[in-house]
Amino acid sequence: MAPTNLLLSGATVNENDLIGVAIGQLTAIGANGQSLASPGLTFSLVAGAGDADNSRFRIDAGGQLLANAVFDREIRSQLTVRIRVRDANGQALEKSFSIAINNLPD
Repeated sequence: MAPTNLLLSGATVNENDLIGVAIGQLTAIGANGQSLASPGLTFSLVAGAGDADNSRFRIDAGGQLLANAVFDREIRSQLTVRIRVRDANGQALEKSFSIAINNLPD
């Protein structure tokens, strides 16, 4: 079944968190509204509308979006990434996500 939606379980990161901190889990949704099974799905950061901060993130083999940089809210408070999910049959879906940077007290 081809992916019809892509979800990200978290969309925030704390400023000054370490590189590699998990932002959230990616989940592909099929036409029946159910989560698609992970085996056979691949997630990747791709070029296109909403990809401005792709280089600041990475996706691990388990479909977790991870920080690839240390963020400072005083510099930027919102980041965007564009992610593609592809199933074993080559069916793909792309979606952009906004990631908010939480301000932490000094």
